[in-house]
This record gives sequence, C-alpha cells and structure tokens, in this order.
Amino acid sequence: MQSPIAALTWEILQRKQRWIWLVAALIVGAAFFNLWVPEDIQRDAASNRATGFAIVVSIANQIAIFTSLLLILAIFSYTELNAQTDAYGFPHRLFVLPVSSLVLVALPILLGVAAIELVYLSWVILAPFGQDGTTQLPLTTLLLGAYMVFYQTILWTFSRLRTIRIIVLGVLAFFLMAVGGMRSFPGDHISDNTLYARIAVAMVASFVAAWMYVTRQRTGGGFRRELLSAAVNGLADRLPRRMRDFTTPSAAHFWFEWRRCGLLLPGCVGGLLLAAVVPLAWYAHDDPSTTFRIPLVAVAMPIVLALSVGKAFSKPDFWSSDLSLPAFVAVRPLANQEIVSIKLKVAAASTAVSWMLVFAFLSMWLPLADRNTFSYIRAALSPIYGQSSYVLMALSLAACLLLTWRFLVNGFWTGLSGNQKLFTATALPFSLIPLELIPMFFLLRRNGSIRTWIRNNPNDALFVLECVLAVAVIAKLCIAFYSRKRLRSYFAIWIAATACVVALAVMLWTGARQVVTLEVYRLRDVLILTSLLAIPLARLGLAPSFLERNRHR
Repeated sequence: MQSPIAALTWEILQRKQRWIWLVAALIVGAAFFNLWVPEDIQRDAASNRATGFAIVVSIANQIAIFTSLLLILAIFSYTELNAQTDAYGFPHRLFVLPVSSLVLVALPILLGVAAIELVYLSWVILAPFGQDGTTQLPLTTLLLGAYMVFYQTILWTFSRLRTIRIIVLGVLAFFLMAVGGMRSFPGDHISDNTLYARIAVAMVASFVAAWMYVTRQRTGGGFRRELLSAAVNGLADRLPRRMRDFTTPSAAHFWFEWRRCGLLLPGCVGGLLLAAVVPLAWYAHDDPSTTFRIPLVAVAMPIVLALSVGKAFSKPDFWSSDLSLPAFVAVRPLANQEIVSIKLKVAAASTAVSWMLVFAFLSMWLPLADRNTFSYIRAALSPIYGQSSYVLMALSLAACLLLTWRFLVNGFWTGLSGNQKLFTATALPFSLIPLELIPMFFLLRRNGSIRTWIRNNPNDALFVLECVLAVAVIAKLCIAFYSRKRLRSYFAIWIAATACVVALAVMLWTGARQVVTLEVYRLRDVLILTSLLAIPLARLGLAPSFLERNRHR
C-alpha cells in the first residue's frame, strides 16, 4: 500500500510532467552544446570581454538557465482554483489526506527548493559562468532556495490578490537580485555569515507563515477570520459612498471601470512608496549616491508597474482570465467606441493619480536630501542647455507620464478582441526578446562580431535603424488612416502628446550632437521617428472593431 507522503509527492510531480521533461531536455541539450563548443570560446564566453561566437554561446546559456528556472517555478506553483472563493490557492482537496498540515506544506516547499537547487547546480557544471559566478555560488544558491520558499508562501497566503501576486513576486525577485549584487541589505554592509543567517531566518519565518495559514484554512478559518471579515466589512460601510445618480451612461461606466481596475496602479505605487522607498530614503538621506538613486526609482516605478499592469488592464475584466466580454458590460447602452474611450480616460486618471503620489513624495523628500548631487547635474546640463534645462526636465516628466499611460492602453486591441491566441502571441515577443537577439547577431555580424561592425560602421547601423523606424511609422499611419472614423476625437490628443515627445527628442538631439561623432541629422531623424511611435494611434483605432466582434459573438 502506497504511503500518503509518496502519494502526495507523486501528486505534486505528475501534474506537470511535460514541463519536467522540458527542463531535462534543456539541460541535456545544453550539455551537448557546451561539449561541442571549443574550450577557448567557453573561456571567452565566461569573461566580460566576449566577442563573436562567444557572445552567442553566453546568451544561449543564459536564456536556457532562466528558462529552466522559470519552468521550475511554474512546476511548483502548487495552486488550484477554489470554487467557493474564486481564487487560486493551496489545493483544498488535499486537506482530506491522512497527513499533518506540516507535511502538506513542507513537502511541496522541500521539493521545490531541492529542484531549483539541483537545476542551478547542474547549470554551474555545464555552463561557463566565469570566476564571478563561482565566487557568488553560495549566496546565489541560498537566494534561489529562499525565493522558492517566498514564492510558494505568497501564492498560498495571498490567493485573493490574484494578479497582484505577480507584481509582488517580481518586486521580491528584484530585491533578492539586488541583495545578491550588493552582498548586503540596502544601506547595511554586513558580513557574509550575517547575511546568510538573515536570509535563513526569513526563509523559516516564511515557511511558518505558510504552515499557519494552511492549518487555519484546513480547520475552517476560525474565529479570527470572522473578526477580520467583520472589521473589513464595517470599515467598508463607513467609507463615503456615491449618493447621487449618474447623469449619463458614460459616467456610470467610468465609475464602474475606475472602481474595478483604475485604483490598482495608484495602490501599487503608493504601497511600494510607503513600504520600500520611504524607509530607504529616510534611512540614507545623507548618502549622495542614494540621493541620486531615490528619484530615479520613484520616477521609474509607475512606468515599470504600468508595463505589468497594462496587460491585465487591457482585458474586458481585469480580474478574470476569460477574455469574453461580460454580459453586464455587453448589454450597456454604450457604443463600442464609447467603451474604449472610457477605458482610455480611466487609464489617464490612473496615471495622473499615480504620478501625483510620486510628486508628493519627491516634494517632501527633496528638501531633506543632499543637494550637492543635484548641483552636479545642473552644472552638467547648464553649458549645453542653459536656462532650457528646466524645459528639458519638464518635457522629460511629461514623457514619463505619457509612457505610463501608453503601457496601460497599448494592448486594448488584443485584450478586447476576446482572442486568447492573439492576446498570448502579442506577449511572446516581450518574453522572447533574448531569443530574438541571437538571430540578430548572425544576420548583422560582420568581421566576427556585431560590436565590431557597429564600432566600425556606426552610421551604417544608424541608417538601418532609420529605415526600420520609417517603415514602422508608415505602417502606423496607414492603419490609422484606415481607422480614421474612430480616431476623430482622439487625433487631437495624439498630436499634442506626440508634439511633446518630439520636442523632447529634438532637445536631446541638440545636446547629443555636441558629444557624438555620428551623422547628426540622421541621429535627429532616428529620434523623431522613435517619438512618432511612442504614443499609440493605429492600435487604438483597431480596438473598437475588435471589441465589436467580441461583443456580438
């Protein structure tokens, strides 16, 4: 008779057997590939001065490493849909197994840690990491195991957050990579043994939190859960509510979309500011290097978060994996173009509120920061731009706002289409960017290396880029002309926003022409063509027609 632990182990591993075989195939394929590569090329690939075919070897190994690690995380994302809560969490059907809750939690976590460590150590043996990779081996191994523990704990304990869990896991991954790069916690230089001890304590605390949460779920939630629900419901009842009727159907739908998904980006920005940026800024406000990094992190935060939130924001229902239009929205007395227009306004409001939070933080923190760093920046810009440096800063901030809004609305035409294959296909190029770089190395490589070719022929490379951008602009304008009837109200906004980005590009070119040796007018054309592609136009024109097919199918 099979033991419960063996049955649970088989249950965890057999759910995604194909992915396990794919990881094994990646490792075996990399082993044969690296055996075929000569030793001198492997040494060059492991160094920081790799050129030619050694670059391709290094990129291929890095892609395979990250792909296998992501597959391991996907294999051990041990969650299932709970029909009662409509959330993906720990499988409730396993609660009937004759094992303790400690075993239910410990076995998936131990298997996940063992799998990710085994895969990483296999790559250490197979792939050329170089001297730096060997010295970082203990810390990297510990961080990978810690991330697996945090990963499963977050998936189980924050099941109701759904898509937000991905953002939390991404932020956690960047934090652990920063710890691995600095070999210390931010602002705190400590010994390796102390760092290892802190990471181990965090792993144990995460495991205990997952164990307690699953135990409480297994016993029905308990009295504390009822108190928490009552407190949340009581707080929601006391919040101000809308008491007036909506004047138009558009106003009602705007309120619905805002409450449904418009608050997510400001909530994420505000939460990260309070939880991470504000404590770090207060702790290291006298450090000149931190004085320069804090504004960069605060400004980049809405843009990076919009890039991840925008994919779900473009769907008819933010919190659902189903791309079909909900009946509650489909029967509304609104035209397809009005629905798209309202989502654009919600994205604009969400962007505005997010950046208001960033500006509020910077306005309170900058008077307390070290001003010498900003004096150096002003001194570097003044000889080039003079008094126009303030105009450059204003245009840069405006471009950041427009870029945030762009990432939120850029995928409307695929998200509202209801076509799952199209929606997935448009996301693949972003996830496969490293794979797309390898053919580029073979197609453009001359004299042994793309770096050598660009270094020897920079104007030729700039001409190729200019031609590609020109074709993209022509295609964009042609599609926009085809959808011109749907873009009448939006066209003036596009012209104003694009004019702002073009003005920034011209100012950047004015400064760059004094320091670069490229053909300055060709560089100007490249910057202007890039700015013409920055604000979406053609794809927003296609969104109403795609929504119409989804609405009436």
